[in-house]
Amino acid sequence: MNRLIKITIASLFLVANTAHAWIIIPTGAISDLITGAEGNNCVTNAAKVGDKMPFGNGKVGEIKSLSGTSTRCTNGSQPIRALIQPVDIPPVETTFIIQNPVDMQLSSLTDVNRFNNLVTQATKKEPDSGFQVISVKKHTVPDINEYAEKRRAGILLFVLDGKMSPITATKINQIPALQFEVSGAFKNGTDAKYFVTIMDGQEEVVQVIMWTRIDVYDIEKPEFLRTLGTSGGLIPAANTGIVIEGSIEDRTKKCAQMGLTVKTKKFNDCLSMLAK
Repeated sequence: MNRLIKITIASLFLVANTAHAWIIIPTGAISDLITGAEGNNCVTNAAKVGDKMPFGNGKVGEIKSLSGTSTRCTNGSQPIRALIQPVDIPPVETTFIIQNPVDMQLSSLTDVNRFNNLVTQATKKEPDSGFQVISVKKHTVPDINEYAEKRRAGILLFVLDGKMSPITATKINQIPALQFEVSGAFKNGTDAKYFVTIMDGQEEVVQVIMWTRIDVYDIEKPEFLRTLGTSGGLIPAANTGIVIEGSIEDRTKKCAQMGLTVKTKKFNDCLSMLAK
């Protein structure tokens, strides 16, 4: 598996919109005529008509009907029989624009890519590098700081001996943003270092992922920064929720999330512990 595939898998994991697994089952035409059941897939109890899910061929399926628990669905976690049909996924709507990195070749997007909010993707072979833009609606990101933390943790899942930088706050052409780096190796002996920027717009949150081999990362990073400088089109969030990682605001929020009461000894001890 080459690194392009790996970063694609990683990005899809970070932004996947469905957790509904499905499997293919055989059908019985005669019994179906009697019961009215239809479909040759099995899905979870949480699945609903209208849910969309990726197929392995780059296509996306939509649940058209559910026929309840079926004896043909032998996997206990996917007991519901469903009719799933392929659907076309339109391009992601975004006002964000950015110049394609120098020497990178744009890749065509599949329905699965668009389903997972991928706006654009490009790669080059020498040095082995890649670039992706992902956009999600602002209302789907209740806390941009937690969103960045999950994105960083998500990339770490896909590398061996992963290393990550702190999440830092900045501005990209007046747009509030969070940035971090993650590096690591893959089982096939290759490695990569990712430079991720998450921009906080008024209507959308945009994630720009850039990566290359670890040994040439410092050489390529100035080009990554130049490319970010060409970005535009977003309206900055009027009241950004960005909090600098490690700041007193960040530590206060984390201690409160633990259920500790402000100004108590345990709360203050928590603040001190996180400050170390």
